Amino acid sequence: MPIMGRQQSWDSAWDVYAMSTYNTITSLSESILDQNILYAGTDDGLIHSTKDGGGLGDVSIVGDLLIMSVEQVRGRVDCGREGVGKDASPERFRGIRIFDISDQSRPKQVGIVQTCRGSHTHSVVSGPSADGKIIIYNSGTSSVRDEEELEQCVGNIPGDERTALFRIDIIEIPISDPSKSRIVSSPAVFADLETGSLAGLWRGGDHGDETQETKPYRSMS
Repeated sequence: MPIMGRQQSWDSAWDVYAMSTYNTITSLSESILDQNILYAGTDDGLIHSTKDGGGLGDVSIVGDLLIMSVEQVRGRVDCGREGVGKDASPERFRGIRIFDISDQSRPKQVGIVQTCRGSHTHSVVSGPSADGKIIIYNSGTSSVRDEEELEQCVGNIPGDERTALFRIDIIEIPISDPSKSRIVSSPAVFADLETGSLAGLWRGGDHGDETQETKPYRSMS
């Protein structure tokens, strides 16, 4: 099928850059209310649905809520299609969107959670609980935002343990009011539980006599 004015190769979906440029559909989630409806997520930050059984924003459905990952840097808070420029902007959205799909023909965004690295994928861990909350784990793999755009987002600064790299986000979604969804914790994946040190971040130096000296870590995450 022609996309962006030309025929794409069979392996375009495996090209991360191509996925972000051409808005490839890479995630599907079936409706729990109607077996004939599928929801599709894409890297353009938009949500799509089909009523004919057809067919990355990673999508999950819990009850009447659809949870969607957004990592594309052009995504907007208002779901607009005009995108966002390169400069820091309060209009940019990267993170978790929450939609009310009780009317599946008219999904409505009812909550958002901005994150430092967007959301490549997420997992519903628990919920709804007795107190009406859903817990999800979020993983972002994009670049770290400037603090000018989102506070407390620290990038690749050697030795700075506040870095947003090597972390996941634990997000709480109240079913009664998804607009109050929030990050409750952002633990480092390989942190030392006793010292709090980000064990995955090499500070540079050597490993002993007759070993090679290496520079401080450079993030590949």
